[in-house]
Amino acid sequence: MINKFTSLITLHFIFVVSGCNAYEPEKMEEGTLIPSNTIIIVEQDSNIHLIPNQETTIRLSVSEIENRKVSDVFITANLKVHMGLERAVISTNSITFKANGNSSTIPINGFVTDRDGAVGINIGCGKDNINDCGILNIKSSDSWKVITNKDLDIGNQTLMVKRDT
Repeated sequence: MINKFTSLITLHFIFVVSGCNAYEPEKMEEGTLIPSNTIIIVEQDSNIHLIPNQETTIRLSVSEIENRKVSDVFITANLKVHMGLERAVISTNSITFKANGNSSTIPINGFVTDRDGAVGINIGCGKDNINDCGILNIKSSDSWKVITNKDLDIGNQTLMVKRDT
């Protein structure tokens, strides 16, 4: 009876320590490129506060790169509100990969589109005239797409990649 109980505790401990995370670190080979015009799927990392005629830095959480689900990857970007278009235009600055307790940041050149492929994201405030708004909000919280303008060298970077189950 004691051996069964000890085995159950050991098995449970192994599951808790190693089995809860569906993502595993994968080191990219030297020279691995994400080509120009690649789509990277991102989501808001936190609430974004938009103020007319101001630019702000935001952080986007990356969920997919080249049809591979990833975790702990973030893009820092500049967001600028264009009142006449009722859109916020977002351009990327850097991408950060976190894995195995380490963090690595490299430059990324790209822009954000909504899920329909239009540059930027829709904004509004609930008033008839958007120019009367003091603080704006994002009309959709769906996933967005980052389109890379240049090749992105991710060689020797470690990404947390979802394993096939």
